[in-house]
Amino acid sequence: MPHTLDQKSGKKIIFFAITAIVIFFRIFQINLSSLGNSWLLGAVIASGGILGVAFVYLLARELFSWQIGSIAAFFMGISAWHVAISRETLWASWILNFFVLALYFLWKGMRGYHRCNFIFSGLFLGLSLYLSSPFYVPLAIVLLAILVYFHLLKKDFGHEQYLHSRNFLFKGFTWLVVLSLAVFIVLRFWSVFDWSFGQTRETISPYALSLPMVILLAAGLFRSFSKLVKSFKYHGHFSAAQTVILSWFFLGLFSEEAIFALPVILILSAEGCWWFFSWLKSWYGVYDKHPHEASLVSSLAVTLFLAGLTLLEFRSYFGF
Repeated sequence: MPHTLDQKSGKKIIFFAITAIVIFFRIFQINLSSLGNSWLLGAVIASGGILGVAFVYLLARELFSWQIGSIAAFFMGISAWHVAISRETLWASWILNFFVLALYFLWKGMRGYHRCNFIFSGLFLGLSLYLSSPFYVPLAIVLLAILVYFHLLKKDFGHEQYLHSRNFLFKGFTWLVVLSLAVFIVLRFWSVFDWSFGQTRETISPYALSLPMVILLAAGLFRSFSKLVKSFKYHGHFSAAQTVILSWFFLGLFSEEAIFALPVILILSAEGCWWFFSWLKSWYGVYDKHPHEASLVSSLAVTLFLAGLTLLEFRSYFGF
């Protein structure tokens, strides 16, 4: 019982710290003059970035674990690239948010939670198709996820369970396709009459990933490819989660200014960071007979690393 309470308290502290950092990075020295001195417009822009962090946490938690979700949300909160998007542009952060939500609800739907998830996924996918450039990138990622998941069902499920799951998914995917196409066509139709929804071209300041983030990204990619190969080797099918992540990463790089790949870059970096943390904890545990000390030391080392990374990203954007 005490362990449960400690874990819950630890989660609350982590979420509070991430929330405080995210809000600070979004409102510190914000310049409303470029927004026409409109507090409302500033709030809409900032909220897009803040909510985007929460949405990435939800998606990464569903795909992997709450630990990787928390690290991905933290990276999203401090990333100079995402800070620029959520402070200097109106629509860029919302475009990312719509697709993250589309994948989140798609994943929950495929796991059989509720058919309503496909409805929400279809609505957000339609918005993503309309706003993304090129529009086929989110469509290709979703189609790959669906095909791999069907292959997974054939390999892992019995005949009756497979038929039941297949029928459920077919109905869900029908809702997804119909609603996404309906939203896409309606918005395209309105654009004929010079009514534009979020398609104003916006200039986004270029920010390269810092060296530590590049290293974590490389580790995350290696880890993801390793899981993909192991899944095929031992189960006869590719991992659906890794297929989504890797297809999003490579296809997202072909999007305009590559910002479409930003959330998955940070999720992969989070997976690399968690892999490093797990390795450090197990390595220390080999040389120390007290498991709690291994956890404490590795947690302290990762905390110091993340603090230094925060200062590096802060300096990269704000120039201090």
